[in-house]
Amino acid sequence: MVKAFLSSVLLCLFATIITTGKASAEDTAYINRMVKEWSEYYGNGDCENALSIANKTIQHAPNHPLGYYNKGLVLIQMRQIDAGASYLKKSCDISKKRGMKPFLFFNPCGMYEHCVSGKIQKELEKEGASKCQADTDGDTVKDIVRGNAKDIADKAIKDNDIELAIKYIKIATNERLKNFASNGDKWGNFLRDNGLRELALEYAKKLFDQERQDGKLARWDWQPLVTALKSNKKHSEVKNVYEIVLLNGAPEAGSLYADFLIETFNDHKSAENILKKCIDISDNNKNTYKSTRLATFKNLARYYGKYDRQEEQELVLRDIENKFSNNKRANQFLAEKYNALGKFTLAISFYTKAIELDPEFDLAYEYRGLVWGKKGKYEKAISDLNKAIELDPKDPFTYNNRGFTWKKIGEYDKAISDFSKAIELYSKNKDAYNGRAGTWKKKGEYDKAIADYKMMIEIAPKYALGYNNIAWLYATCPVSKYRNGELAVSYAEKAVNLEEISIYLDTLAAAYAEAGRFNDAVKTQKKAISMLEEGSKYSNDFKKYLELYKQGIPY
Repeated sequence: MVKAFLSSVLLCLFATIITTGKASAEDTAYINRMVKEWSEYYGNGDCENALSIANKTIQHAPNHPLGYYNKGLVLIQMRQIDAGASYLKKSCDISKKRGMKPFLFFNPCGMYEHCVSGKIQKELEKEGASKCQADTDGDTVKDIVRGNAKDIADKAIKDNDIELAIKYIKIATNERLKNFASNGDKWGNFLRDNGLRELALEYAKKLFDQERQDGKLARWDWQPLVTALKSNKKHSEVKNVYEIVLLNGAPEAGSLYADFLIETFNDHKSAENILKKCIDISDNNKNTYKSTRLATFKNLARYYGKYDRQEEQELVLRDIENKFSNNKRANQFLAEKYNALGKFTLAISFYTKAIELDPEFDLAYEYRGLVWGKKGKYEKAISDLNKAIELDPKDPFTYNNRGFTWKKIGEYDKAISDFSKAIELYSKNKDAYNGRAGTWKKKGEYDKAIADYKMMIEIAPKYALGYNNIAWLYATCPVSKYRNGELAVSYAEKAVNLEEISIYLDTLAAAYAEAGRFNDAVKTQKKAISMLEEGSKYSNDFKKYLELYKQGIPY
C-alpha cells in the first residue's frame, strides 16, 4: 500500500499540487521545476538527492507545503518515520492555512495521521527493507520508533553535555547499531573528540560487519569505519574496507578510495585503476543508478583534469558524450569541463544541449551566460542571465553574476542594483559585497566602497581578497584624502598572511610605498614579480611599479 501510494504521487503530484492554493507565479514556476527534479531522483530511489531537492524547495518557498511534504515522503522511505511525520505535520498545517484541501494523491494531513496511528509503520514492516539508495535504516520500524535514547544523545551533543551524550550514545547504539550512523559520522566524531577513539572504532566495526552480513552496504554503513580507521592510522585496514565495499557493488566509493590512495601513499597508478574499475562495476551491474554510473565517469575525468592529463581527460569526456548524450546533468558536466579547458565554443554547445533537454534548466542558462561573457558576447550573456533569473528569481548568485557582467560593460547602476538584490536574498554574500564595492570605486564613491569591503571582511574574516581589496584602495586611491598608508599596510599584511600570492604581495608593496617604507616596497615587489608565471599579464605593470618604488615614488 505505502509503496503504491508513494509511487502514485510521482504520477499525479506534478500535474496538480502546484496549481492549488495561493502560490505566486514565481512560486509556481520554481516549485514546478523542483517537483520535476525531485520526482526524477525519488522515482529512481535516489533518496539522498531527493532529500536535497526537498530541502532546496523549503529554503526557497518556506510558506508552501510541497517542500515539507516531499521531505516527509523521502524520510518515510528512508524509514525515519518520526522525522517524516514531523514534516508531514508541517505540510498539513501550511495547507490548512492556505486553504488547500486534500485531493487525489496530495494529502499531508492524512499521511500524517497514518504515521501517528501506526498504519504506515505496519505497511512498511510488510514491505521489508527500503530500496532507497540513501537508506539509513533497513530494520523494522519498531526498532526505529524506539529512539528515545538517540534523541537524548543528539540533544546532549547539541548542548555540549559530554557526559550525558556519551552515556546515551552507548545506550542507543547497544539498542540498535544503525543509530550510530543515523547522523552520518556525528557520533563517531564526538567520541573521538572526547578521547574515545577505540569505542568509536568498535561501534563502527560492529555496524559494518552487521550490514555486510545482511548483504547491504550503504555509504552510512561503511563511512564511519573508514573515518575511524583513518583516525587510528590503520591505513591497510582502510584499503581492505574500500575493497570490500567495491566488491559489494558500490562504485560511488571509488573517488574516496582513490583520494585516500593518493593522499596516504601517493599511489596515482592504483588510484587511476580504482576509478576505471568503478566504471566497469557500474557498467556490469544492471541495478546501478544512472546518476551513480555517470558519477564514475565524472570521477575519472576529474582525476585526469586535476593532474593536468588533458588528453586522457578529453577521452573520458567523449565517452560521457557518447554514453549519456540525453542526460542534462552529463551535458552540464561536459560544458563545465570544456569551459575550464578554455574551449568556450564547446562549452556553449553542451550548455545548449542541456537546455534543449530541459528548457527550464536555470543553471545551464546562468553558466552559458558566463561563458558568453568570456567570449565578449555580453548581450548574449545578459540575455541568458535574465532567463536564469526569470526561472529562479530567488537565487542570489545569479544576481551576482549578472552584476559582474553589467560592471564589465560599464552599466554601473544596474550592477549595483543586482549586487544589492543578491545581498537582500543572502545577507552573508561576500562576493556581492566585493562586486558592489568595486562598482562604487568605478563610480568614485569611495566611502561606500570602503563600507562594503569592511562588511565583506566582517562576513568572511579568513577570506584574503577582502583585506587585499580594501588595502589597494587605501594605498592607490586617486583621491588623496582616502589614501592611508598605515591602514593599507595593516590590511595588506593580513591578506598576505592568509594567502601569499603575487597579486597580494603587489598590493602589500604599494601599501609600504604609500606608508613611505620604500625599502620594504622594493623587496616585496621583487618577490611578487618572482612569483609570476612566465608571460603573465601582470608582468609589465609589476615591473613599472618596482621602478617607481626604487625612486621613492608611491603608486
